[in-house]
Amino acid sequence: SVLLGHFVGPVQGDYNEVCKIYTVGIAGSEIKVSLRPHSTCTYCCNLISPHRRIALHLHRKNHETIKIDMKRKRGRLKAYGINSNITTMLYIHGFTEYAIGVSARGVCDAYLSRDEDYNVLSLDWSSLAVFPWYSAAANNTRIVGRVLAKFLKFYDASGELPLENVHVVGFSLGSHVAGFASRILNGRMGRITALDPAFPEFPLDDKSQIITKEDAGYVDVIHTDSGGYGIPISIGHSDFYPNGGRFMQPGCTASQLAEEGNILSIVLCSHFHAWRFYAESVMNPTAFPATRCGISENGRLNSCPFTVHGYMGFGANKSVVGNFYLTTNNKFPYGKSAESQMFQNG
Repeated sequence: SVLLGHFVGPVQGDYNEVCKIYTVGIAGSEIKVSLRPHSTCTYCCNLISPHRRIALHLHRKNHETIKIDMKRKRGRLKAYGINSNITTMLYIHGFTEYAIGVSARGVCDAYLSRDEDYNVLSLDWSSLAVFPWYSAAANNTRIVGRVLAKFLKFYDASGELPLENVHVVGFSLGSHVAGFASRILNGRMGRITALDPAFPEFPLDDKSQIITKEDAGYVDVIHTDSGGYGIPISIGHSDFYPNGGRFMQPGCTASQLAEEGNILSIVLCSHFHAWRFYAESVMNPTAFPATRCGISENGRLNSCPFTVHGYMGFGANKSVVGNFYLTTNNKFPYGKSAESQMFQNG
């Protein structure tokens, strides 16, 4: 599969040329591409000093973005204007993406639109998540997690970034980066939101290899392509299954996406809906009321009263745990009121 990067062998040629990373535009989207994988395999491009391949981006309300390397020096984050007394939202992108890509911008801009202040950061590990080398990128989640954990541990100790105030939002592979980092930190992060955490290459029978609810004070999960590109089991304190959590989500049928002429959009649309739903929830925390009442195979609510037991996304909290279900619209705004879901059920 090209999407998973299972090629017969690496491209041969000049090392500097085959290890270059290119940004390629596909139907309005940009992805990171390399002729060879960047990881720890025998034919991979070197991973010497991986911390130099990773960076943070600080997003500000004036739309300014500041790149911060992973060096550890007391006072650095304070000098950048990061406030230790407020919540820090750290977004971690997925395969082929980067820290100012479409999903990162969607989530970060949503936070910046809120009235209250947040430290809004995104992690750039794009050179370790290049297309088409998915298996290499999956392996790299552990490496990136270690680098991030060292960074957070240092600045937690310095008082500049207290772990209990950190909320990591990870999409796809980024969810596992968050899990591996927090595990090294003994689960001391305040919250991890896992947006359709990646399934391929992550064995379900070994909980040490996937994000779980033990990895932070509160772990909430949004499943939108369960059993496809997303993990098919409940792994958080709260797991949300919009439209049953499966491929394909409303608005993701081939006919609806055909006009884009983008095969990646068709294949990954349901997976990408996880961050789209979350970004909307940041702007409207009650946009996605959810119930414990299950959803049938056709995506419709079962014949039971729709009682609002919690809200998916930004408004989720540890006071309500378990599995939750809801339905959505097929385009933005995706959120449906409890009344409209009751009407559908009736």
